[in-house]
Amino acid sequence: MLLKGMTAMITGGAAGIGRSTALCFGEAGAEVIIADIDEQASARVTGEITLKGGKACYVHVDMADVSSIRTAVSSSINQKGKLDILVNNAGIARRGHVLDQSEADWDAIMAVNAKGLFFCLQTAATHMADRKQGSIVNISSIGGKGSRGSSSPAYALAKAGVIGLTRMAAIELGRHNINVNAVCPGATADTGVYDGLMKQDETTMLALKSAAVMNRINSAADVANAILFLASPLAASITGQSLNVDNGTIWD
Repeated sequence: MLLKGMTAMITGGAAGIGRSTALCFGEAGAEVIIADIDEQASARVTGEITLKGGKACYVHVDMADVSSIRTAVSSSINQKGKLDILVNNAGIARRGHVLDQSEADWDAIMAVNAKGLFFCLQTAATHMADRKQGSIVNISSIGGKGSRGSSSPAYALAKAGVIGLTRMAAIELGRHNINVNAVCPGATADTGVYDGLMKQDETTMLALKSAAVMNRINSAADVANAILFLASPLAASITGQSLNVDNGTIWD
């Protein structure tokens, strides 16, 4: 098993890509910490993992609150003794356009997708640096690379920032034997973001499918498999990269 003996925290692990990643990591032998604001949904995922013979637990976190993030990461490390992997997955989306993006939506998106992601990385990396090992996978989006169909300007900017942060963190943390990479999903089914946008703008979402050279939409499991690879020892020599999982929608 690729992650046997490792401890992995997955933010936003109760649903969508986070849930699929948690299940994938559990099957790969990791002890999974689901960090999420939704306790009931998290309990269902931990139950799914343990039913299959894996190990999982839940820690409450509000990714818009830096003190909550620091408490969640620190308490998990104190409880488990170590943290080998962080999957910085939690994120939100709000529909908007350049001419009508509201300040409230802007602030909400930035609080979670940019500020929260950074401080979660910082807190986890501080521990990993002391141990001289670790792997961090940040979840960005092809929307952060200029792909059409992004939900809003704020979302695109935050996800572009994740790619920049990934590169900067890889440079600064490499000497501590920590690799930092990003996964950039295209349109992905079985996620709250996708389902919500389909209800609001089905035409745009269907156009995203036709824009992919493979003429399909990701499943959440497709993205989870890419995350597993980058978090595993198989990717020990890969850092600072942003991997598109988008069925050939964009090239970079």
